[in-house]
Amino acid sequence: MINKLFIWLLLMLCSFRLWATGQEGDRLVIGKDTFQLLATPLQKILIERNITPKDLWGDNPDYNTACWRTYIATWKLQNNKLYLEEVAPCNYYDYPGGTYPRADLKKIFPDLNKERHIFAHWVSEELLAARGKVLYYIHDGFDRVYAEETSLVFKTGKLEKSCRYDTSKTKTAPWRDNEKMLRDYLHSAVNWEQISSEIDSTVKKVYCMIVSADENGKIDSVLVVKGASDILNREAVRVVKSIPQWDVIFKKGQQIQRPWTFPVRFDLETMRKYQKQ
Repeated sequence: MINKLFIWLLLMLCSFRLWATGQEGDRLVIGKDTFQLLATPLQKILIERNITPKDLWGDNPDYNTACWRTYIATWKLQNNKLYLEEVAPCNYYDYPGGTYPRADLKKIFPDLNKERHIFAHWVSEELLAARGKVLYYIHDGFDRVYAEETSLVFKTGKLEKSCRYDTSKTKTAPWRDNEKMLRDYLHSAVNWEQISSEIDSTVKKVYCMIVSADENGKIDSVLVVKGASDILNREAVRVVKSIPQWDVIFKKGQQIQRPWTFPVRFDLETMRKYQKQ
């Protein structure tokens, strides 16, 4: 029989790698403000102590694609120390008036007495706290960009340093989520007359990867992943580099790149459709 811990570990791996669904973070309370914590600091303890969703919630844990771990933990930063306040089901917001069930923390910390919150002494890592509008959505784990992002570095549960990052330059290009708009732009920008000797009824596709763009969204590096002739490859690269605006992503104060690959199509049908009269 497969160990129940192995099954949960597999689900956790799948949630971030195979299904690649954006995950809902834990909650972090700092003073009167509540942040989304883009991490799961409780997971280490649950794995070490072989505690599964069934242990927390019985036979019907709330699995969903945005919360495969089945819980949302609430943390509190007080006097520069991190505390675990409660563990709620993923769908806690579906319960009226805060009546959602809480996990029995004694199942996780059997030596717990009357403490109302638990000092997170096991946390020695950098945690990213975020709130506000999502400026850029990446369909993978917690890797989204928010209007406000703060890095919190802990050592044995104690806050050692914090840093707030400027993400205001982040923006999503309109083309990225509109395949038709991008396709129409690319094929309308092709210089069909100049490459007419390469065009026939056979469909030729040049797959280009956008490797990087500068902080203004101007594409500065394109790689041909799968090409055709040298002439078509050069034209495809030229056209892709001419895209007026591409994604600009700032994460933790630094610009990051998200490579993107798509084809530029060359054939008589496409030329007749997009060639300027």
